[in-house]
Formats: sequence, C-alpha cells, structure tokens
Amino acid sequence: MIHMQPQKAFAAVSSQQLIKDQNTMLLFNLVRKKAPISRASLARISGLSPATVSMLIDELISNQWIQETDLVSETAERGRKPILLEVNAARGLIATLELLSRGYICTVYDIRLNRIASRRVRETAATCSGVLETLLSLARENQFSAEHLLGVHILFPGLFEESTGRLGFSAVISEADMAEPELAAALRERLPGVRIMLSNNATVTAYSAFMEAGDRIETPLLAMTVYEGINAGIVMRLPAGNEMCLPVEAGHIIVREDGPLCKCGNHGCLETLCSTPALFRAIAEKTGRAPEFSDSYGADCNQDAMAEVASAFASGDAAVTEVLREYTRSLCCGLISIVNLFAVRSIRIGGDLRLLGPAYSALLQETLAEEFHTVTGMHELNLELFDDDYEASRKAAVILTMESIFRSGFQG
Repeated sequence: MIHMQPQKAFAAVSSQQLIKDQNTMLLFNLVRKKAPISRASLARISGLSPATVSMLIDELISNQWIQETDLVSETAERGRKPILLEVNAARGLIATLELLSRGYICTVYDIRLNRIASRRVRETAATCSGVLETLLSLARENQFSAEHLLGVHILFPGLFEESTGRLGFSAVISEADMAEPELAAALRERLPGVRIMLSNNATVTAYSAFMEAGDRIETPLLAMTVYEGINAGIVMRLPAGNEMCLPVEAGHIIVREDGPLCKCGNHGCLETLCSTPALFRAIAEKTGRAPEFSDSYGADCNQDAMAEVASAFASGDAAVTEVLREYTRSLCCGLISIVNLFAVRSIRIGGDLRLLGPAYSALLQETLAEEFHTVTGMHELNLELFDDDYEASRKAAVILTMESIFRSGFQG
C-alpha cells in the first residue's frame, strides 16, 4: 500500500482535476467549432483515448452543454453509423451591447450564434439599470431565461481603461451623449458570474473581416471602417496558431498639420478630413450638391447621403470624382502610416465607403500604388472593400466572448 502525505495527496487530486478540466474544455471547444462531429473524430483530433472522450462527453451531455443530433456520420463504411454531437444552443446566451450617441443596441444570441432578439434604444444613454431592464424585457418578450446569460460584450467607439473598463474619450460621442462611464464595472457587480467584456468597435470589426476572409487572407490584416468616425483594427496570426486583435487609433493620425481642429485637440487628424461628414461637407462646398447628413454617431441619414454620392460617382460626375480623388489622397496618408508600421499585407475598407463600389476600390489601389511607398511592396498588398454589416460584427463579438469564457472553464 502506498501512503501519501495529505499535502501531496491534495496536490495530486488537484492536478488530476486540472487535467480533467482542461480535457473537458478541449472537447467542448472542438464540438463548438467543428459540429456536427463524432466521438471518434474528437478522439482522433484531440489525441485523447476513446474511453476518456466517451466519459467526458457523457458528462457534458449530462450537464446539457452538449447534445446528440439526429444526424449520423456518413463517413463510416460499415457497421452502425456514429451519432454526431453539437453544442446545446439553449444552454447559454451571449449579449452584445453597442454604444451609440444617446442610445445603444442590445442583441442576444445563443451559443450556436443564432440571433434570439435585438432592440435599439434611442435618446437614452446606456446605464447599468437601463441595460438590465432591456435584457429582462427581451427575455420576457422572446421567452428565454436571463439566467442562462453567460456574457455581455460592450462595443465602444473610443478609448477605455483596460484594467477597470471605465469608458473614456470618444471622438464620435460627445460627453453629454456618453454612456455611464462605469457601465462595465456596474454590470460586473450586478451580474456576478457573467463574463463582461469591453472592446473597441475596431477590434471586433477587424476580427469579423478576418473570419469572413478565412484561410485565404494574408496577415497582418488591417480593417478600417469609415463612418461618422474612423475605426481601425489589426489582426495578426501568432506562432501558436491563435490570432491577436489590436485596435488602432487611425482616426487621430495627423495627415495635415494645417488641417481642421479635431476633438482630440490636434489639427489635421484623419478623422477631420476623411469621416463621412467631412466628405459630405467637401461635396457640398465644391460641387453644389447638398446631401443631407449628420455628425451624430449612428445617424441613419448618412447612409442615404453616401448612396447619393455613390450614384454621382458611378455616373461619371467630374466634380464629385475630383473631390473623391482629393479625399482618397488624405485617406491613403493614414493607411500608409499603419501599413508601414505593422507591415500590413491585407487591407479591408468598410463603413459607408463600401457603397462607392468596385470603382472606388480601384481608385484607392491606384492612389496607393502611384503616390505612396509601402515597405511590403505593392504586389503583396491586397486591398478590398468589405461589408462590415452589423450582424457580422456582433457575431464576431459573441465568438470572442465565447473564446474568453470557454478557454478558462465553466461551471457544469
């Protein structure tokens, strides 16, 4: 008989439990990402024994994280077809919270990325109590349990304190229209056990562009969106095979020292020259057109204004085209700074600029090639417009939240 000291026995049990927890998380994440999948495939991919896989999957099924599907594998050549597994969508919910000027959008998804409900709140800046009431209201109206909420991902178009989550400066949301600065901390206090995450919109948008492109895209990837403000993010592949997302303060790169005064206090920031309101002002001043627009972040009329500019550009309007050429030179000044700093290989430009279509993508590439020098070499720089639709960005936020939750473990 082997006698073990209490401390060593406890350490051995703790070590075994840690290994079991890690293997459980490994299998759960494989099912989440590769479903529908069989137990045999899980054993092959994970390197765990079939017996271990069977035991841990049975526990996950018992705790309702995993469920067997009605599908069967078509790969087995003979014998009984193995039953496939998938994540139990009803087991968990993730909410996204997009902060706007005096308003917010709250959207709820299950952990299979099915959209459950969404609501836009207008003329009311986000507060902890208001957000909680919105979540409870959505739960009542759509017959889901708020108790299954696993995470809330706040998307903020500005700067925040990484350690505390306190909302700071935003160039597109005025202080008077800002959400409650301590929103993240207040939600953490009111929702213990729920993962509260906070990201700059740019990070999530860049990740959504990366997911949309898949394996065909070269990194580092720069994704930039141009609306009432300018957001940008970088996605890099790490040696271990994971991705790292970084926000970039692209809107406050100084591209013209004698330019307009920016809200940040500097002159000639990219945002003062290349936001959509800046473009509409230039169009109005130099072409005689007067598109209706607003400086408010998330203003619905600005998309219509850009569609009007796109129509004029497509029809060959010389005055509008000349304004866009000058605008594009300023935009490329900001782009080239980021490209050369991070040795960017791929660029995706979204926001309302995507409405200008392929002809504008060609103008961007032509301007970069003829007037700017990249350290990567133009033949290696891939540039496209992309549709950064809100749904794709929200789902990217949900995926990032699940990666955070299910990387570190969960309660059975």
